[in-house]
Amino acid sequence: IRTVPNMTVAHVEDCVKRHLVKVFGGLGSRNRLKVNCLLAARPWVGDIADFNFEAAAAATMKVHEGQEPDYTREGGSIPITLTFDEVDGGGGLLRSEGSC
Repeated sequence: IRTVPNMTVAHVEDCVKRHLVKVFGGLGSRNRLKVNCLLAARPWVGDIADFNFEAAAAATMKVHEGQEPDYTREGGSIPITLTFDEVDGGGGLLRSEGSC
C-alpha cells in the first residue's frame, strides 16, 4: 500500500487491518485471520527547486535534446531515501530511467 504526504503509516496500517477483519468476519469462515505489516515506509517527496534536481534537469535536457524532465510522482518506495534526506539535511534525488 502506497502512502502519500500527510498520511501516517500507523493510521493506514490500522485502517487496513480493521477493514480486513470486518470483511473477513462477514464471510462466516471457520478459518482465522492474522494480519501483519512486514514493511512500512513513510513517503518521500523531493524538492524540484533543489540544486540536485536542477542539475539533473539540465543534464536530461542536454542528453535528450531539450526534452524537459517529467516530474511525475510515482511509486517505488525506497525507505532509506527519507532517512538520508533527514540525516544530511535534504537534497536527495531519485531518477527514473524508464520515462524518456
